[in-house]
Amino acid sequence: MTIPYQNSESIDAVLAPLRAELAERVREALAKFAYSGDAVGAMVTEARMPNLTENEQTALLARLEPLTPIACLVRAFGLQLPTKEEDLRRELGDEFVALCGEAGLWQRVGEEVTGSAVIMSHGDCFVLSDHETREGESASAHWVMGIGTSSGQLAQSVIRRRYERLLDLCCGSGIQSFLLQGMTKEVVAIDRNPRALNMGRFGAAMSGYSHIEFRESDCYSAVAGETFDGIVCNPPFAISPGRTKMYRDGGMRGDDFARRVISEAPAYLREGGFAFFVCDVAAIGEATSEARLREWVAGMNCDVVAITAAPTAIDAYVTAWVGGNEGEVAEWAAFLAETGVRSVSNWNVVLRKRSCGGANWFRSEGMPEGVTGYFGAQIGRRFRNQDFLLQGEAAIWQGRLRVAPEVRVERTARAEGGRWVTEGAKVLVTAGLTASSQLDPRTVDFFPLFDGVNTMEAILGRVAEVMGVPVDKLRGGWLKYVSQLTTDGILEDAGND
Repeated sequence: MTIPYQNSESIDAVLAPLRAELAERVREALAKFAYSGDAVGAMVTEARMPNLTENEQTALLARLEPLTPIACLVRAFGLQLPTKEEDLRRELGDEFVALCGEAGLWQRVGEEVTGSAVIMSHGDCFVLSDHETREGESASAHWVMGIGTSSGQLAQSVIRRRYERLLDLCCGSGIQSFLLQGMTKEVVAIDRNPRALNMGRFGAAMSGYSHIEFRESDCYSAVAGETFDGIVCNPPFAISPGRTKMYRDGGMRGDDFARRVISEAPAYLREGGFAFFVCDVAAIGEATSEARLREWVAGMNCDVVAITAAPTAIDAYVTAWVGGNEGEVAEWAAFLAETGVRSVSNWNVVLRKRSCGGANWFRSEGMPEGVTGYFGAQIGRRFRNQDFLLQGEAAIWQGRLRVAPEVRVERTARAEGGRWVTEGAKVLVTAGLTASSQLDPRTVDFFPLFDGVNTMEAILGRVAEVMGVPVDKLRGGWLKYVSQLTTDGILEDAGND
């Protein structure tokens, strides 16, 4: 029997027309061989394949010998390395080889064959992509990226709550859709790359996610007239001179595609809905990256929380995207110089649609170098706390605040007169958007009073009593101090619990 291999030039049709039962059978067959992300990780310890030295390549290939069923699967669907067909049949069996052939999962490479996609599993979730070593092939415009840094950065920023409808814009092979599908009844995933959509549909079917719909779309075109209460978007945001790679290049000048996806989002958001983006924004001429981002979101009836990494110099930015390819480096550098780009900053941008209840606001802050894990809860807290502070002074005094769960306080004390006397204090945010700042040492003993039960007025009364100072003398300074702690996310509004 001959395997119906895919033509490597026909990259739009990497998989056979989707039949859910085929995807389910592939999943079951892979499970019998104990193929998983952990299995791949146990054999492939190298972080990035394209940068392996010759010795590292030799060591990796040695770990895949002698051929076993799991080694064949890691070669085919973990690394997209070619293997002789007779070896695949011997180790995996004719039935499995035929099944993958029917599903369009084989691709001929010379006289050998390999997987037409990387298949990585994370629990019951299956994500398909292309391997990074194949990005330079002739059909690489449609190359599909796997889980990268920006994918994780976006996923960690999403506020985890219940959404009725989610839009995954520029979805690729559906990574965000798969991560968020448990929070919603319906996900619409859209992208302009038909190869990525094929992979997404197959991965969703393998994972049993029947409530994710994939549509081909140029930006928002496939959802015209529809609204969502959540949008996630990891767009092609490189500030590049052309449109040679669909996962990377927006196809518009400079960062205009990032501007487009952000500025058009409110038309597809329901009132109170959130949109989450990760993108690059250039500093051009005298305009800083933040000033340009503020211009993009002005007048769109949305509150904004924007978190940015430190600016990247042009030479480092070009190298990060194209490596040491001298021709591309020169082309990119000339383009950025021509457009007046001084530096580039990467941003997490979160919009909340709010069309009434006062002027919209914009809050920006730096992304800490020590950011660890999930920080979507802290972004959600930024919105809730700002709402709390905008209620007005009378409402604030009756409000209930508590110390945020990631916060710890460190105190420095000296021994004096048989007791410890506080000399200094520091407040630490120990997870997510980590931070460290000095704290007025006189207030340390009052922090436990922020328990979500005591009102601000009651806490002020207790502070005044302990300090032996009239309440009215402390009121203004205490309000300013607590408001700053709330703005910084040290305290959080507990009023809706």
